[in-house]
Amino acid sequence: MHDRWFKWTVVFIFFFLLGTRGLNEPDEGRYGEIGREMAETGDWLVPNIWYVPHLDKPPMTYWLAGMSIAAFGLNEWAIRLPFALCGLSGVWAMYLLGLSLGGRRVGQWSGLILSCSLLYFAISRFVMTDIILLQFICWTIYFGWQAWRCLDEPADEADANDEDPDFTPEQLAKGRGAKASFLWQMAAWAMMAGGFLTKGPLIFLIPAFAFIPLLIWQRKQKHRFSIIMIALIPGLTLFAILALPWYLLVFDHIKEAFDYMVKGQVVGHALKAAAKNRGGPVYYFVPILLFGFLPWTLLLGWLWRKAHWCGLSQVQKEGWVMLSGWSVLTFVFFSINSAKLPHYILPMMPPLAVMVALRWRDWEKAEECPRWAWRGVMVSPLVAMLAIPFVYRFAFKITDQNWIWVQAGVALMAAVALPLIGRKWEPVRCVQTAIVLSLLNLFLLVGLMPMVESRFRSNQSLKELGGALVDEFEDTDEIVIYGRIPQGLPLYTWPIINQHQRPWFLHLPQHRMPYHFPGNQARLADLTLADFPALESMTETNRVLVIGWSGAHNAVTANLTNTSFTMIKKSGHWELFSSDRPESSSKSE
Repeated sequence: MHDRWFKWTVVFIFFFLLGTRGLNEPDEGRYGEIGREMAETGDWLVPNIWYVPHLDKPPMTYWLAGMSIAAFGLNEWAIRLPFALCGLSGVWAMYLLGLSLGGRRVGQWSGLILSCSLLYFAISRFVMTDIILLQFICWTIYFGWQAWRCLDEPADEADANDEDPDFTPEQLAKGRGAKASFLWQMAAWAMMAGGFLTKGPLIFLIPAFAFIPLLIWQRKQKHRFSIIMIALIPGLTLFAILALPWYLLVFDHIKEAFDYMVKGQVVGHALKAAAKNRGGPVYYFVPILLFGFLPWTLLLGWLWRKAHWCGLSQVQKEGWVMLSGWSVLTFVFFSINSAKLPHYILPMMPPLAVMVALRWRDWEKAEECPRWAWRGVMVSPLVAMLAIPFVYRFAFKITDQNWIWVQAGVALMAAVALPLIGRKWEPVRCVQTAIVLSLLNLFLLVGLMPMVESRFRSNQSLKELGGALVDEFEDTDEIVIYGRIPQGLPLYTWPIINQHQRPWFLHLPQHRMPYHFPGNQARLADLTLADFPALESMTETNRVLVIGWSGAHNAVTANLTNTSFTMIKKSGHWELFSSDRPESSSKSE
């Protein structure tokens, strides 16, 4: 595989059509809005949403989104750019890890397999913390692996005699290797600091899954453990210097922050997770893994084979143990954990990609995997393409988009014909076809999503709703948010909603964002309408634009006696409606 072809293919995967779809609620809207408010207000210390503190997560995600908005403007491409770069960064780390284990070919295939994996590709295009954390995990483990490898470097006989004739070359090798290992470990600690500023203590867990099995397997090599322990105190010191200042400043700036973040978010997270409908059975992640690792899923059945293990070098065996611990223990941990969301097993994707690339580093030995499996790899993107229209139809109830059935028909015919056409193809050709079809499928999904993005229930985009509000709003109007907050709405309405001109809130749950952070109820008291009579009183002097979830228009009009509201726009499950303009306002105009 040519280096230039590999690099441009990977870059194309992460950046093509990056800004074509709107931001989905609630996560993309929330993270993007907090970053926008940082760029607008210049307050890079305390994350704010709707201009009140929001400390559910550390600031790295918001910093990256805010800096990109400040640099490239307020648009979806700018907001998603840092997350695509983080996805590319994780691929680069796995390329280097594959390179160290099996040479350039393994490195390139590691990067391509990871880039084309369905779950990794999808999360790299979402504004979420997970891809940022994962790239820090990837670099932490790569740097840790380099620290491990440095202790195997041979010494030069001449150098040994020149430096000190009393030391053997092996002793000098360990000395030089220990110094290099120490520096690599410091780099790993720096990456863990970045991860801690992204999602807190989880950054310690996944690298532990990778290296503890390796340390146990090589427990007789005492010098490795000793060097790790020697670097522990300097590493923790560097970690504290990089990661802790933000926390200390925030704890000092907002008195409620420590109890909320430490007791509520860290200690209480596991206890509250099931109550937030994040639970699931122990097999919850099995279908997610099988679907999320497409088109490579079928190859997982041939990874852990004795013949393959026996053919590995000592260094490759060490790497295989590390990668196995990384992937398997991650899967086990999240399977038995009470909190379950599909993207939680994203950290499995990088090690599995490297293992698949290392397992079939020599295509001449690909016959160890039966031909039907390679044809299955080739066809699996078409199966996913066939499944998507049914998801749209039955999960999201989208019934007016006839093109989805055209897509299903084309995918079905191709899935039947391709195995017949390629029944004699070599494995490498099947894999190349799988990559092409995967990219076609993924970009077809991304390109067509704007046609249905307002239909995804609570996950819909607010772009259409925000545009309608901007078109309708006039300077004397008041905006009221009723019943449920559209978290990313200010992204699409700025500067109508800004730090000096904020909407009113009516009947929002006090235990949910933006009221849930301690002290926010008091901070928002002046913007909170007490009841429907207060809303009706407002309509006497100003036209009021109300934004609410499906059914809000009926609920509001049913509770008012002298005021009627007219529906302006229904966008998916959100509604925009307004009162009439007061007569006094009309006369003054």
